[in-house]
Amino acid sequence: MKVIYANGTVGECAPEEELHILRHTAAHIMAQAIKRLWPEADFAYGPANEKGFYYDVDLGDKTIAEEDLPKIEAEMKKICKENL
Repeated sequence: MKVIYANGTVGECAPEEELHILRHTAAHIMAQAIKRLWPEADFAYGPANEKGFYYDVDLGDKTIAEEDLPKIEAEMKKICKENL
C-alpha cells in the first residue's frame, strides 16, 4: 500500500499500519458524506480506532438513524469515485 505523507512525498506503508490508515481514510470519507447530506453537521471526536472508525456528529435537533446508513454509504461511494 502506498501512502502520501504530509510533506507530499509518496512511500510504502508498513503492513502493520495499513488497516489503521484505511480506517482513518474511511472515517474522513464518511465525514465528508455526512457533511454533504447534512450541511449543518458539526464534528467532534473521531476517527479511527482498533475496532473501526467513527465520528461524533452534532446535527442539532436531528439524529442519524439506522435507515440513513445506506444513504451515507452511497454518498461515500460517490466521493470515492470522484478520486479527490
